[in-house]
Amino acid sequence: MNHKLKNKYDVGIFVGRLQVPMLTEAHFTILDMISENHPNMVVILGTTINKTKKNPLGYIEREQMIKQYYPNSLISYVADNQSDEEWSKKLDEVLEGMIYPTRSFCIYGGRDSFINHYHGKFDTFEIEHIADISGSKVREQVSKSPVDSIEFRKGEIYAINNQFNKTFPTVDIAIINDKKVLMGQRNPNSLFRFFGGFVDTSDNSLEEACIREAHEEVDIEFDTNIEYVCSKYMPDYRYRRPNECILTTLFKTNYVFGTGKPKEEFYQTEWVELSWDSIYKIYKNHRELFIDLLKNLKIKKPKDFIHYLTDEN
Repeated sequence: MNHKLKNKYDVGIFVGRLQVPMLTEAHFTILDMISENHPNMVVILGTTINKTKKNPLGYIEREQMIKQYYPNSLISYVADNQSDEEWSKKLDEVLEGMIYPTRSFCIYGGRDSFINHYHGKFDTFEIEHIADISGSKVREQVSKSPVDSIEFRKGEIYAINNQFNKTFPTVDIAIINDKKVLMGQRNPNSLFRFFGGFVDTSDNSLEEACIREAHEEVDIEFDTNIEYVCSKYMPDYRYRRPNECILTTLFKTNYVFGTGKPKEEFYQTEWVELSWDSIYKIYKNHRELFIDLLKNLKIKKPKDFIHYLTDEN
């Protein structure tokens, strides 16, 4: 027990993320220390807007976890902020607005905790190093295998259904040579489509993603100064509105050299004529992209042209 702190401060405060399925030994050590040294204990949880791999638990789940062991603690939260000064100001405002307005506060933290980033008005106390498994390691272990229980399955359903609606970005590329564009078939009987795919987290831009996808899918070299053509909602049975959808961006570029043979995913490739008559050869989800490409290239539509394609074509 830290006798020098006992009775000196009315309220002991723990600030942390607690992004774990259960409190660790280190958490219990710190929280027990605070509850023993102070008449009142406050736990402030760091929060984010979106749930991520580093922050999978929302405020309510973590509040319930703490209340299970420390039912008399007062719990609140402070949202993340890229500015330490702004975050410290928000933390002070939360503490000042709690039910202990005239009492003294002491904020606890470890050597590698938030303390070095706190620039507020209240005293802090650095706890000596306590051996512990990091939250990241705990989450990694938990994520390796599912638990065979009704509660686990309920938790997964809850997590998925409490996410923000998502848009998945993809890219497509039109590689042009004279008056033709290189496209591919997934199988011998399929219609033609542009090369492309999903944007990776390692991509620094849509352009970079587009170039990467093209080189992965076809043996060809092209001008890497690619140009924007259009962006479109892309219907896909795997991602359906209103909760999620695909939004693709089409770029165009000029052929330089290469065989144009497919590397993966495609059965074969072909140079498709850039004309309105070619629309009937194009895969249904890429027809609007092809039409926008024709318009971008200022290829006029014949007066007698009738677009009679259906989803079955």
